[in-house]
Amino acid sequence: MDRLSATPAHEHFAGYLGLLEADRRGKGGLHRSRDIKDFHQRYLTVAGLKTSSPFFSPVRNPDAGEVKPFNKNVAGSYAPSSLRPDGPFMAAVDVKGKGQGVTYSLMPDHANVASGSMLGGKRVQAVALAAYLFRDYGFEERSLQAVLDTFRDRFALRAHHTDESATFAALFDPSLDGFADEDLVPLAQDAA
Repeated sequence: MDRLSATPAHEHFAGYLGLLEADRRGKGGLHRSRDIKDFHQRYLTVAGLKTSSPFFSPVRNPDAGEVKPFNKNVAGSYAPSSLRPDGPFMAAVDVKGKGQGVTYSLMPDHANVASGSMLGGKRVQAVALAAYLFRDYGFEERSLQAVLDTFRDRFALRAHHTDESATFAALFDPSLDGFADEDLVPLAQDAA
């Protein structure tokens, strides 16, 4: 968490991740706010937070002050009326339509644009982000490399796909330094 919270990231980077994942799930290149909301529900929901703000993203803008949970109105936060036309999200994502008809699609060269506009040119430590996103899920293999490989597969960042690998390289630091396989907690049934 310390490494991720020190990463300079715009709050809408979470929505961008949701679109990457939706692309990988074969939902085509045209997405709805539901895809972004599904990402929040699947990976950013934190038990114990208020129902009005149930999501927490570990990557944030360190200049924004205290890290605050994200409100439940994900669709409203990503509505065209809430997004700045010259803002970081719309630099990498083409947002069209209004109301229930709003669509989102990744722009050409979106990764390099997102790196500059949402990450300030820094890269997010991939395994730390993956550990946070998958904290409620188990893995068959207890290794950091398996967690990283799952992240790359789940978010269309696979090493054997040239375009996906370039996206990964623009946005994420693949280093496992500072972590060990033993940092992963065995499931209760495995620990016995």
